[in-house]
Amino acid sequence: MINLRAGVDGGDTIAPITNTLDRGSGCTNQISLGNPQGSAGADSR
Repeated sequence: MINLRAGVDGGDTIAPITNTLDRGSGCTNQISLGNPQGSAGADSR
């Protein structure tokens, strides 16, 4: 993730991804992030 917000930017592993398609609400994607890598989680403010 890049330029999301301070303390969040950096590499992450993506665990499960769930895609759901519904006629009423359309397409929903749920992504779960695993362990942060590198400088992810570090807040430079």
